[in-house]
Amino acid sequence: MKSLESSQLVSIFQAIKEINKLFFKFLWNDKRDTIKRTAMIIVYPEGGLKMIDITSFNKSLKAT
Repeated sequence: MKSLESSQLVSIFQAIKEINKLFFKFLWNDKRDTIKRTAMIIVYPEGGLKMIDITSFNKSLKAT
């Protein structure tokens, strides 16, 4: 049973990684990032662009 659950978790984490990659590919038109991803995620007053961070979003959903 544990092996089944762990394989499902691996596939979920891989899907989250792919979604994050798709967001940035869309944002930069399939070209190289011109702004660091960490800078994109932080809020406006701190100099960021307030882009959604899929990993953090997923963690917050799990916490609620």
